[in-house]
Amino acid sequence: MVAPIDAFHDEARAAGVRIVHVKSVLRPGGVDDLAGIPAAWRRTFPLHMGDIPNHAEHAIEGSRWTEWVTRVEPGDMRVENKRRLSAFYPTDLDFLLRNQRIQTVVLDGGFTDCCVLNTAFDANNHNYRVIVLRDLVRGTDDHLEAAALAMVSLHLGLVMDSAELLLAWKTSRKGRPI
Repeated sequence: MVAPIDAFHDEARAAGVRIVHVKSVLRPGGVDDLAGIPAAWRRTFPLHMGDIPNHAEHAIEGSRWTEWVTRVEPGDMRVENKRRLSAFYPTDLDFLLRNQRIQTVVLDGGFTDCCVLNTAFDANNHNYRVIVLRDLVRGTDDHLEAAALAMVSLHLGLVMDSAELLLAWKTSRKGRPI
């Protein structure tokens, strides 16, 4: 997924579209957990999917799980304090987007049925237009990914392929979000 996302970002930058990278980072020792209760996904996901290798280190500050995977270029915006499933809560993403007068968010990455879906709901609740790129997201499994994309398209915004969006930017709006 990384190479296609990087290629999409390159074309989006060339079209004048701002890129925002979001990274989950939790402080060590559980201080980001409410009253010492681990995040829900750490408790519920293994019940359905089995043990998650390295789950204790996932998103913990200083671990390899907090390194950027997609390419971050000069001029890209970064949100490096995502502590829950949505990129909006409790980060400064809304502040950053509003200050740039950005009205549409285009989502790529993983997990479609978790972080992407939660971010799409929050973006919609913050009055952003939402686009999810079906070819640049991945879910827990095909069934949950399809369900999440169906929810987005029914309630929250557009689900489309990245090539369709790039074509729309190039031909009709000259790089401005649709």
